[in-house]
Amino acid sequence: MTTEPSYDKTLRELTTEQGVLRYHEVGEGPPLLFLHGSGPGVTGWRNFRGNLATFAEHFRCLVLEFPGFGVSDPTDQHPMLAAPGAVARFLDGLHLDRVDVIGNSMGGIVGTQFALAHPDRVRRLVTIGGVGRGVFSP
Repeated sequence: MTTEPSYDKTLRELTTEQGVLRYHEVGEGPPLLFLHGSGPGVTGWRNFRGNLATFAEHFRCLVLEFPGFGVSDPTDQHPMLAAPGAVARFLDGLHLDRVDVIGNSMGGIVGTQFALAHPDRVRRLVTIGGVGRGVFSP
């Protein structure tokens, strides 16, 4: 049986030239980056906390909190426009050359944008309600 990670024990901070990025880290193995959706009160922790224990058995799970969503420092950009740059700063700050990405909703869009701009930095990409065709689309 896996132990559910706690908010306080997994919370980390990374200082960048555009403010502090906050994130949660748990597990060991290949890096797996989680990117959250948008909406009132959304955070990476709220989007992914229920799945972290399972993924942490196989991966170093990194749940980035996007700027402008109340957890990481805000920027002068709209949160959607600030998110792809935050991903690059985050990976650079942690010295990660290549990651797997799971993005929910807006996080799926940001993950796709990042993968298109930096294909050498994304090994695998999964989007949940972000982009692409639905399974039941004609």
